[in-house]
Parts: sequence; C-alpha cells; structure tokens
Amino acid sequence: MCDGFGLGYFTLQRKLCLEAPFTDLKVLVTAHTPVTMIDEWDKKNIYELPTYFTKYMEQFCFQAADKVISPSAFLKKKLLTEFLEKDVPIDVVPNPYENPSTSLVPKKEASDNAQVHDIPDYAIASRVCYWKGIEHALAGFDLY
Repeated sequence: MCDGFGLGYFTLQRKLCLEAPFTDLKVLVTAHTPVTMIDEWDKKNIYELPTYFTKYMEQFCFQAADKVISPSAFLKKKLLTEFLEKDVPIDVVPNPYENPSTSLVPKKEASDNAQVHDIPDYAIASRVCYWKGIEHALAGFDLY
C-alpha cells in the first residue's frame, strides 16, 4: 500500500482486530511522501479537518505495517525526524531498483561524435509547487 491519505488504515485496523481473512495478511507500506507532509511543506493548515485525521491515519499505517520501504535514505530521514512520532523501521529500496550485480558493469560512454556545450542545460521534471522546491530552484538560478 502507498502511504498517501492513509489508504491502508482500515485494512490494517481489521488485521489488528484479528478479523478474518485479514489476520494472515502481510502489509508492505511504500513510502512516497505522505500527503499531510506535503501539505505542511506547501504551508497549508494541517490542523483543519479532515487533514488532521488524515495525518494520524498515515502515521498509523507506517506503525502497523509489517514492513515499510522508502525509495531513498533522504525520505527515510525526513519521515523519522519530521513526520513519524515513533521510531519505525524503514528499509531503503532505491526506485527504480537496480540489481546490484549489474551496477558494477561499466556504462557505455557517450558517442565520440557527441557535441560538447560550454553552457549547461537544466531541466526540472516535476510538479511546479512549493514543496518540490521550485521557488528555491528559481532563486538559485537568479544567483547563478
């Protein structure tokens, strides 16, 4: 289950209440970024309803899951320091996952005919919103 909006909340509740057929269910929560964490970064009021309850549902899913994975150590640290109220074991599984045996193979270099530019190109492929850092990126380009 993904972590957003506490989607696994009721399934996990039923499992912990030993309700059949949920008792033997194994639940993996994939951390992407909880919605209320994003709301806080976007400077929204996280104490409004229903956002207030959504935060606790999202936190509960992390605590009640059999396993929690994160695509990066950065997100894991953010979750443990800024979002979760209890220490939750989180395994880092990079996304996209690469088989460790193939990562040691040297990558083929670019074509010898490739042009070299003196001026670097930059691209931002994301939603243009505060929490993705667009204001910080633009401010950085002003300095650059």
